[in-house]
Amino acid sequence: MGSRRVRAVAAVLAVLASVIVGGGVLFYLAEGRERGLGLLDSVYWAFITATTIGYGDIYPETPLGRAVAFVVAVAGIASFTAIVGVAAEGLVEAAARRALGLGEVRHRGHIVVLGYSPLTKPLVDELRRSVPGKPIVVVDPEAPLELGERVDVVRGDVLDREVLRGKAGVDGAESIIVDLLDDSRTVLAVLHARRLNRKARIVAVVVDEENAEIVAEAGADRVVPASIVSMLAASYIYEPSVPELIVDLASASRGRLDVVEKPAAGLEGVDYCEAVKRLLEERGELLLAVVEPGGRLEGLPGCGYRIPEGAKLLVMVRG
Repeated sequence: MGSRRVRAVAAVLAVLASVIVGGGVLFYLAEGRERGLGLLDSVYWAFITATTIGYGDIYPETPLGRAVAFVVAVAGIASFTAIVGVAAEGLVEAAARRALGLGEVRHRGHIVVLGYSPLTKPLVDELRRSVPGKPIVVVDPEAPLELGERVDVVRGDVLDREVLRGKAGVDGAESIIVDLLDDSRTVLAVLHARRLNRKARIVAVVVDEENAEIVAEAGADRVVPASIVSMLAASYIYEPSVPELIVDLASASRGRLDVVEKPAAGLEGVDYCEAVKRLLEERGELLLAVVEPGGRLEGLPGCGYRIPEGAKLLVMVRG
């Protein structure tokens, strides 16, 4: 709530308090004293009258007392109406700003997508299927305002630190995806994001694979070439089953096969071939690779390789 609205609510509350106290004093003078009611009882009466509770345990018996009751009731209703109006104004304004992509995101541990390109809508849809319940924020000056449930849109420059931190909450994000299709801006966006958030996983899309190393040095944990779509399209021509499997594994919507990352608990120190056998027999899972504690990926390392402590396993499972 803005400072102006806070001041307005404070002013109305002060008026309401004055009405209750003043009404209590007037009621006490009008008839409370003669009826043996104390000043505190009179203020209590003014409170239940102003708030329209009206228990009926104390009520005015004289014309002057009824006049005081009328004034206190009207003033109380007006005060509460003003409070509700000010609060509602703030909620409506916040909702309108958010609908226009001008609001601030209050999430923590969310996913931030920087940029909007032809790749972004399918990317957001896949994220919604893969991590249901995880808030997603898309930042771009021209992004559509409606990208689906649990997706907030922030209209702003992805290179503006105030937009990134103050509106998109990049400093509290769990993961950040940079999807600008402009490698020079991608480098700058990754630099800004990494400075604001040292712990987030940053994935960046590059147009030119030669720039992948520069983007990684800027702070990206993973760099994905935009040409991967072309690679898959070409593979459909001469080895169609390979891209079919890749798309199946990468998609959360196909539901046949999936590759998941799991802790190596119970298999640490075990030979790779023995681990493959155990997982197939006990869980029906196929061990494809081992992610070592330092992040190094060992794909099909072969017999004789022992799974290190603290490693993670990439296993293929049925969807």
